[in-house]
Amino acid sequence: MGYVLKTSTDESGRITTLKNSYTVPEFEKKTQDVNDSTGEKTGWQDSADYDIGDDVPFVLTAKLAENVSGYETYSITFHDTLEAGKFGEPKDFKVTLGGKDITA
Repeated sequence: MGYVLKTSTDESGRITTLKNSYTVPEFEKKTQDVNDSTGEKTGWQDSADYDIGDDVPFVLTAKLAENVSGYETYSITFHDTLEAGKFGEPKDFKVTLGGKDITA
């Protein structure tokens, strides 16, 4: 949580301070592991063990600031890099907002 401070003077010349708290966006990346022997999938976690050539499911999640409704527009950009030549192109993108599918 962060704070925004605004100082001003009132009619009598006293300095007043207004303090508004706000939350900042949070970002998270999780992946899902699959047991090669049983095919059993884990829940979303911080790491997973995959073989070369396997598709690796992952989810990027953003929790927006509480004051997001006060903006006319709001943009989120994820920067996620893959080591060149070691992975194929990402595919099967799905974007949701509040659990509902949205399209660009």
